[in-house]
Amino acid sequence: MYSVRSRRSRRHAVRMCAALLLTFNAAGVAQRYSFRHYGSAEGLQNLVILSLAQDGAGFIWAGSEGGFS
Repeated sequence: MYSVRSRRSRRHAVRMCAALLLTFNAAGVAQRYSFRHYGSAEGLQNLVILSLAQDGAGFIWAGSEGGFS
């Protein structure tokens, strides 16, 4: 027969395993991101980007050594 202590530890282990499985399952549902690569052909003045900013209209501005694009 199992003692009360071993039943508690068994329940605890089952709960921990269930929590881990739920955590990894939630992490497996990843968001999809789309990326666009920009270079000098798309209007960047320099390929070294020093800063990024998004304005109120949703446009993203890139600050480079050659200025803003």
